[in-house]
Amino acid sequence: MPQSQQSIGIALPVREWSPYADEAIKSFSTHARSIDRLFVSIDGSEDELNKFQNSIDLDNRVSFLRTTKPLSMAGHYEWCVAHLCTEWVTVLGQDDALQFNFGSEASRAIEFARSHDLKAISFRRAYFNWNDGTSEYLGYGLKYATNGRPRQIRSKPQLVRGLLGFVEHFDLPQIYTNNLVRKEVVDRIRQLQDGRVFLEPIPDTYSGVAVAADLSRYLRWPVPVFWTGTSNMSAGLAVTWTRRVPAHIVLANAEGRSFGVSQEYWVQANNSSVFILSALLSRNSAEQPQSRRALFIQVASASVFAARWTQMLRKRRLHGEGPRGLRNAQSNTRLRGLKLVTAAILGLLLIPLQAIAHSLRTAHFLIGTLRKNGLRVLESDAIETPSAANAALREKQQSNVQS
Repeated sequence: MPQSQQSIGIALPVREWSPYADEAIKSFSTHARSIDRLFVSIDGSEDELNKFQNSIDLDNRVSFLRTTKPLSMAGHYEWCVAHLCTEWVTVLGQDDALQFNFGSEASRAIEFARSHDLKAISFRRAYFNWNDGTSEYLGYGLKYATNGRPRQIRSKPQLVRGLLGFVEHFDLPQIYTNNLVRKEVVDRIRQLQDGRVFLEPIPDTYSGVAVAADLSRYLRWPVPVFWTGTSNMSAGLAVTWTRRVPAHIVLANAEGRSFGVSQEYWVQANNSSVFILSALLSRNSAEQPQSRRALFIQVASASVFAARWTQMLRKRRLHGEGPRGLRNAQSNTRLRGLKLVTAAILGLLLIPLQAIAHSLRTAHFLIGTLRKNGLRVLESDAIETPSAANAALREKQQSNVQS
């Protein structure tokens, strides 16, 4: 097999058949390469397995398997990635999908990564909101932008930027939609973590930190190859809406998975700095010096101070305890006294810096959607499925070439 044609394995963990998962499978069958593989794992009944097997035409690249017992989201991801045997791997959310350019663009990104000895690829995100009330709630149907050039991101500084609130947790190289990670990296993380890849109940946020901490650099690719879908079945949206601990987190607790910060704080915060801090505290926590863990907490607390003060300035409702409640769940240590005051002062300094970083990010993406290869659909019911989104995007780009 040529080096530029390294195989990609995609896992699709589901509980039951749905139109969302059906679209995800069809997007693979239509747009993936002959050497790529899709592993559909059903944490459900035999009837659900049969529904999936009967829903698509025969495709030797697609395999189906039931789990041996009920699993949490993190446990299901663990089961899935253990069954992938390709050079590059990722997990696809059931309401996500592959774009029509997946085969050609992923091949280019993999060849670039191979030539620069990079073992993780983070693709630019493109957004699709399903017409099940989600697109109306979020105010748009889809957004797609492509601009810039491939960049090598230094992992450790990116983690620091995440703790400071300058970038989001999904800017890290997750083992999830919009990313590809070398299988050898996943295997090494599993070996370092006593046989588990995902130590926390929310696997995508944790894996981004774990992969970034394992690698010195990763590739940021400017062209999307996935649709980041949001629907009524989105686990992240469910937490955002309710701010309650969902059942899959409780099940993950029973499997021995917990957050580095208190569980209630993680759910209430909805803050990338907290997510990144939690994963850093969970990852090999026994081997980290106490002073380093304390520094992580202080930096993330400053970011939380800044975010909450920004919310207050915008007269938005505040959730959770605030920085005073941010603590290491294992040692039950939190900031007090002078350290808490120092974090508050740093938080004041971070307010304009975070605002600038977020404004530049938003403007950069918006400009990208307005460029000739970009696409922005605000009508919530204009595009029903990722297949329709792919058709609209292909038509737009083909018309640009012809003109």
